[in-house]
Amino acid sequence: MNKKQIITGIVILALIIVGTIYAVNNRKTELVAGAPEEILTETPGTENENTDTAEGETATPSETQQGRINAQKSKDTLILGHKAYGTGDYVKALAYYQEAATYLKNDLAYSGQFNVYMAQGNFVAAKTAIDMAISLNPLHYEYWNAKLTLLDEKTNASYTELKKVYDEALAKVVLDTKVNIVLHFAGIAEKNGRTNDAVAAWRYAIELYPANTAIYQQQINRIQ
Repeated sequence: MNKKQIITGIVILALIIVGTIYAVNNRKTELVAGAPEEILTETPGTENENTDTAEGETATPSETQQGRINAQKSKDTLILGHKAYGTGDYVKALAYYQEAATYLKNDLAYSGQFNVYMAQGNFVAAKTAIDMAISLNPLHYEYWNAKLTLLDEKTNASYTELKKVYDEALAKVVLDTKVNIVLHFAGIAEKNGRTNDAVAAWRYAIELYPANTAIYQQQINRIQ
């Protein structure tokens, strides 16, 4: 290889290197240009800053922040309601539970109202409250049992209506808690003279919780 060939090879290699560098740099430019505008202009740590607030004004909390504030207020007020209920001050307890519901539509606020209304003998208001609690948390089996007891003992609800609530409850609660509703309804069915339904409920309880088969079978034997 003569001197001219060597020089030509070096020139070609240099051109290849320069071309590669240019292509890489051009690719980087394309990637940045195609990025969302907020990525190009955003300053770390300032995503949620409110720069439009005038001097001396207080920034309005975001919906998320306000949600947390309301949730805490509701929780604190519920605690006061529970304390008042525990001491038998039903008027004050009801006021706290109603206030808690204004901060947050919480099933606990309405179940608390239900307890107060039951203690006061206001069964119409109690039903409204427990229905609201169920609508907010239909998975809570105790709410369904409370409604069944209320309808059975404190209203003129027919057995057909009770059975309808029972079926609705079974469709809503999770499998692990179904047995609690089934056992509760077994007692209601027997109390209403519906022996066949009571036996059916106990048998269903065996399917749901076979570990207690012996106990549930004793109830079936007793009824039959």
